[in-house]
Amino acid sequence: MKKIRVFELLSGQGGKFMIVGGLNTAIDFGVFLLLFYGLDVPILPSHIAAFAAAVLNSFICNALWTFKQGSSSLNTGNFIKFAVVSIGALIASTIAIALFSYVVTPWIAKVLAIAVSLTVNYFGMSKLVFRKT
Repeated sequence: MKKIRVFELLSGQGGKFMIVGGLNTAIDFGVFLLLFYGLDVPILPSHIAAFAAAVLNSFICNALWTFKQGSSSLNTGNFIKFAVVSIGALIASTIAIALFSYVVTPWIAKVLAIAVSLTVNYFGMSKLVFRKT
């Protein structure tokens, strides 16, 4: 059995997506905490604003680094496809946070919603937006 080194794993497309996802998660979670706990913005608007900040970062980082599409991929057509996938992930994660917030604390509901969003986003980005032609 071949040994898999951590650097090799993280340097591949999936690893890069996870690194960008980690940064997006930090942005998403940080903005959510600031708005919800710091500024008393209601849970759903806090979630949507935090998600939007992370989506912008995600588009730029995934286009330029993860999927190596170059600056030419930062165009309206790709952004529209990216936005459609992101809206799908937003809908799925909003449903998740709304449901989970009835049974767990808001920050745990947010963590679970982020997991839902990550799953929807990876498959959508790799298959629809940044697919190799």
